[in-house]
Amino acid sequence: MAPPCTSNLEAGSQSKIENFLQRIFAPLSEQSAAVPGSQKKLTLANLDEYIEKALRFDEVMPDVEGRISNDDKVYLDRKLTLGNFLFDHDQLGVTSLSNFSTITANTCVFKGKWVYEVMLGSKGLMQIGWCTTNCQFSPQEGVGDTPHSYAYDGNRTRKWNMSTMKYGESWSTGDVISCAIDCDEGTISFYRNGVDLGIAYDDVALGPGFAYLPAISLSVHETVRLNFGSSPLKYPIDGYRPLQDAPYKELYQASQLSKYLERLLATMSDSASARELDVLQLGDRAEGIKLIIANHIFDKLAPLLGSVYITEAVLLKVLLKFCNTTRHTANQPFIRKIVQLMWMCVEEEELKDAFKNIFLIILTSYRFSTVSSEFKNQLTYLVLLLSLLRHTETRHLALDSVLFDIIQFPAFMHIKPPDDNVLEELIPDVWWDKSVSRNDKNHSQRPSDQKGINEEDEADMQRYYRHCGSLKMRINELEEIQVEILKLLMDDTDATEFIDNKTSRSLFIVKFREFLVTCIKGPKYSASPCPLPVTLCFMHRLVKALRYFWDKNAQKNSVSTFSYDAFVPIWVFTADKRPRAQMQCDRLGGVLAHLRKNISVPEDLRNKEVHPATDELVEILDGVILLYEIASHKQLVKMSELRDNFREMVCALNETNAKLSLCPTSDVEVRKELLNSKNVLQSKVIDNTRHLAWLIAVVFSKEKQEDVHWILKSALRTTEKAVPYENLYSYVPEYYVEVILNSYKSLTRYFTFVTAFEGTQGYISTLNQMAFFLSHNFSDSTIVNTDVRDSIIQSLACFVCYPESLKSLEQMPLHMRKAVIKTLLSPYESRSWPQINWILVRLWKGCGFGYRYDLPPHMSPTKLKHFTQDFDSASFQKPCPSIVFQQHVAEALTYDEDFMLAFVNSVLNQLNWAFSEFLTQLSEIQASSALFDKRKFKLVATCFDLSVGLLRVIELIVAVAPNLFTDASRHNSEILLGRLMQLISQVLCRVTTQNGAFQQVIRKKGLSLDSVDNYPILTAVAGILVRLAFQSTSKGRNVAIMTLLSEATFSVESLEFMIPALDGGEATGSTPTQIRRFSFLNYKEVSPEEVEQVRKLIHILRTEKRPQSVAIHEDDLCPICYADEISVRFQPCGHTSCRSCIQHQLMNKNECFFCKANVDKFVKITSK
Repeated sequence: MAPPCTSNLEAGSQSKIENFLQRIFAPLSEQSAAVPGSQKKLTLANLDEYIEKALRFDEVMPDVEGRISNDDKVYLDRKLTLGNFLFDHDQLGVTSLSNFSTITANTCVFKGKWVYEVMLGSKGLMQIGWCTTNCQFSPQEGVGDTPHSYAYDGNRTRKWNMSTMKYGESWSTGDVISCAIDCDEGTISFYRNGVDLGIAYDDVALGPGFAYLPAISLSVHETVRLNFGSSPLKYPIDGYRPLQDAPYKELYQASQLSKYLERLLATMSDSASARELDVLQLGDRAEGIKLIIANHIFDKLAPLLGSVYITEAVLLKVLLKFCNTTRHTANQPFIRKIVQLMWMCVEEEELKDAFKNIFLIILTSYRFSTVSSEFKNQLTYLVLLLSLLRHTETRHLALDSVLFDIIQFPAFMHIKPPDDNVLEELIPDVWWDKSVSRNDKNHSQRPSDQKGINEEDEADMQRYYRHCGSLKMRINELEEIQVEILKLLMDDTDATEFIDNKTSRSLFIVKFREFLVTCIKGPKYSASPCPLPVTLCFMHRLVKALRYFWDKNAQKNSVSTFSYDAFVPIWVFTADKRPRAQMQCDRLGGVLAHLRKNISVPEDLRNKEVHPATDELVEILDGVILLYEIASHKQLVKMSELRDNFREMVCALNETNAKLSLCPTSDVEVRKELLNSKNVLQSKVIDNTRHLAWLIAVVFSKEKQEDVHWILKSALRTTEKAVPYENLYSYVPEYYVEVILNSYKSLTRYFTFVTAFEGTQGYISTLNQMAFFLSHNFSDSTIVNTDVRDSIIQSLACFVCYPESLKSLEQMPLHMRKAVIKTLLSPYESRSWPQINWILVRLWKGCGFGYRYDLPPHMSPTKLKHFTQDFDSASFQKPCPSIVFQQHVAEALTYDEDFMLAFVNSVLNQLNWAFSEFLTQLSEIQASSALFDKRKFKLVATCFDLSVGLLRVIELIVAVAPNLFTDASRHNSEILLGRLMQLISQVLCRVTTQNGAFQQVIRKKGLSLDSVDNYPILTAVAGILVRLAFQSTSKGRNVAIMTLLSEATFSVESLEFMIPALDGGEATGSTPTQIRRFSFLNYKEVSPEEVEQVRKLIHILRTEKRPQSVAIHEDDLCPICYADEISVRFQPCGHTSCRSCIQHQLMNKNECFFCKANVDKFVKITSK
């Protein structure tokens, strides 16, 4: 914008203006200003002439040898690429979309000293450095893997040049790596955040044919940004030049203009010091004169601000100089004045370029500045950003075309973790729970859970948590500013004419939609625009800002809800105007197009539904819930793995200390190795304790837990509100179910390491909501995706494993409890039954024979660690059986014969299949000397676990309703009992045979078959037999005993295997060469009363006579098997068969073998 013309002023005013101009434009070495080359005083009339001559730059910069390029700008060359990359707009930032992508710059060097910087957006596997123009790369070989390419890899702390060696330090996200090459001496060095890591290579090939390109190789999803000199280096290195020359002339001119601007700004505030500097003293006309001067300055400065280098080197320094970081809530008058002047004095296109560069530089500086213990740099740039965004037009401009288009705005919401040395300064005293062992299933680091520690240890713990608290306070200050930034972007009262009278909130929502779309694109575009830690932080800040506006809206609108009752109404999911990101997601009832064709939506649905908040706030809530699922939860999982790794490290240290204490002092070499291991482990534990402090303060804090809890409650409330709409429930997106399951898992598993979920506000109501959600949805036919249904069933299986959550299920209305049991007891065929069976097992565990343990007694904690990756899994929780649901099982099976028959037969069918498959696979392993794939062992272990689980369910049925098998008045009891005893006999025969495959394999079992053992399967079998024998009536017991004895494969010795006689060598007295004999007596989990019951059963079976077999006339033989006597007639067709064939062949199909007619009932045929 050209400076405005000025009219004639009176002599007195003209004198004041001249004095004022002398103060503003005098060179630093002089006290007054005059037009260069003349004696004229400086006035508004000749000001432009003066500035033009003051900006004259006559120095000629010499050409620098040693560099070859076809462009003045240095950037990553798309043509010199192997693999796929996602590029930033300026081709200086890239994200890898391939397994190992390589790219080089468009400039090479062959003489002199050169450096470029790599700013890490992630910290994974990358190799960065230099290569010659002749290097040939492949998907397997990147920088450093070929001759004449040299790389540094901070992920593995190694250097690469065909071979590899230890080098450097481990890098982190946000680090700046300087790559320096000396083409005169033949050396390559690397620097991390300005710290010299030493010469990596001192034998770099030089001479004709050798010119070196900056080169990087990135594994998939890794992201970096490079600076070849397009902006000032973050960490300049003496003697080394960036590959791209600085704009020296423009830099000189901008520096001169910035000095003028600073002096002018110093006179434009209301402070006393500003009034003292202001010699203009023209009253109301003073501001106009100053605006004319500002116009002259910006007329020359604005075109220069199109350069990122100039903006960072000059304007950013001015902004930082006037930015008050001590009070971030202050109005920042100087920043506001600079922004106002820019809007008044700069042309629109130049203004957009300037602000684009400003925001890009602030973000880059925020992400890649050194982190101190005070987080000073991060605080400074956040306050500056907040100050700029307080200007409405600037905020609208940023939202419209910069914050999500040019830069990754969510990165402003992230807080970069400090380096180890800064963490040591923040957490000088460390502490960890030294009593932790591998037996601890639910290890907690919470101070309230530390019992019985000594005074010294307690003092260390208190100091440690005080440091964590101090760190948290520093982080909270940054987070408060981040939330204030989001509040500005979500303001709905600031519409201006600048962008079609749109508010900040409406602009923000448009960009938020686009951001979500990029996050959920398909595999081809699987690189997220933000790393997972950034997305998690963005979500947390969004929750805070959203709840603020939600409550503010509720205060003004009586029909709206407050944030603690927030939900997304059903009409949002059925509307045609749903955002594209959410529209792409599948619904519970299938794809949206199918639903619209088959399920009509009432036109007045929106008017009938409660409006919890404005449409914009509801849309943001929906986006936050989606954001949790697509990114945030994944980061919480990764962070919890760090916690688990820390626990493993502590266990290893404790075990090493224990070995050291037992090692004789005479074993010098052994003690030396143990001491060395101890020192290494202790050093790692100390370092990880400090990293854990960061998790405590930033990731798993109580405030973050409340955010996730609110997301869970909002998603639960959304589904609750949708249930009454019946068919319309199909429109609910699948990700709502996934968020409910995953966020609940986070709250009960990940956060509990630091903050107990049980003590949070609304805990009980959340459990009740989860109970309703799981019980309603796990059998809901509306949900068509089998994976979603399986996830709900799996979550219900975990839900019943904990007393508080099980109690919430037991407190549901009676009709809901019965409906749950009815669904659980549906036949196992044609559905995913293992998880259903597991739920029934958990409802029973704690009541079964030898089934009151949490950790399996036949497996050591060390084996358990390998047996499952999730040591905290619900499988190993303390048993909490449900008498309430056991009673419902008894009622459901007792009073509906057809329903009972279908379910029990399905259980027996699956047991027959699972145990047969187990034996088949086991025999193959036992008979072969070949090495089997791990999947083979896993299959064997899985079939065994399924068999045991099915036996436990049968034990449950026998316990709560023994009459189903022993009551002769029931039509199907004899058939069911016979089939059950046949299976039991087969199990006992195969398991207890000393030379059989089962016993041989478990005696030499490897790591993959540790779960296969005598104990779990024999206790389950014993439980069934004992309950049939001693919980039935005397008549029923006799029926059970005689049925068992009638089985040809049954042997009393198979029961004696469980409690062998004392003459056979008890386990306590056996030698290493003897076979350790199995016995219930070796397990404290089997009570003396249970042992005595088994002995009584053995005694009864010994004293009872086995039924004598008689010769069968040929006419009486079963026409199916020709082995047993005809004993059953089908009605109404009249065909006959034996009981055994019915058990093996008919199963659940009430269909005659011969005529395929439906069988109404089976009539027993009396023997002739």
